[in-house]
Amino acid sequence: MAETPADNITLNGGTATPAHNIDVIDAEEQFNALSRQLSIRSQEVHRKRSSLSEKTVGSPTDDLEKAEPKGDASDRFDLREYLSSSNDANQSAGIQHKHVGLTWEDLQVDVMGGLDHKFYVGTLSGATLAFFLGPFFWLWSFIAPLFPSKAKMPTRTILHKSSGVLKPGEMCLVLGCPGSGCSTFLKTIANQREEFASVTGNVLYAGISAEEMAKYYKGEVVYNQEGE
Repeated sequence: MAETPADNITLNGGTATPAHNIDVIDAEEQFNALSRQLSIRSQEVHRKRSSLSEKTVGSPTDDLEKAEPKGDASDRFDLREYLSSSNDANQSAGIQHKHVGLTWEDLQVDVMGGLDHKFYVGTLSGATLAFFLGPFFWLWSFIAPLFPSKAKMPTRTILHKSSGVLKPGEMCLVLGCPGSGCSTFLKTIANQREEFASVTGNVLYAGISAEEMAKYYKGEVVYNQEGE
């Protein structure tokens, strides 16, 4: 893989810069685990194709636990070679890596439920009634817009107005207690706004508005949910 001045992290004995505090050993383990998984899948696909075409009969089986094929070594999937060749091909074609900055101004997020909001727990009788009344509720969903109601659902502000800038390559650390709005902030700047009652403020992705980003470049901004 082509190296740049910023590439201070390498596998197999690489070191991490103190500025980023990257755990190289953990990164190597994750890389090798992913490489083994892809290699196993590649071997399985190759064996299925071989059995269907009847080109190889009685070929030795592979040890799936160790991911070390006993047959032809050329059938293994080399993740490092794939990433290196893909990166070199992109650079040869003049395709540069994407570097997108982010700015937000007066960003505020409201969710459903005010201070006096009540949460109703479903019961068996209520679920049974809702099942039989389902068709009527479905028809009412088309009729209800013809009779707008002045009553508004109560909302509460979970993320108060804030402004900030993230330059390309920068990392933003968000800390807070559960329910303080950390995930709300990350989802909002990742342009996932469907679950919120309202989102006000201006968010720009390298000068592109949130509306245009959602319409034309939705896959370019990703929210990776935390694991337990």
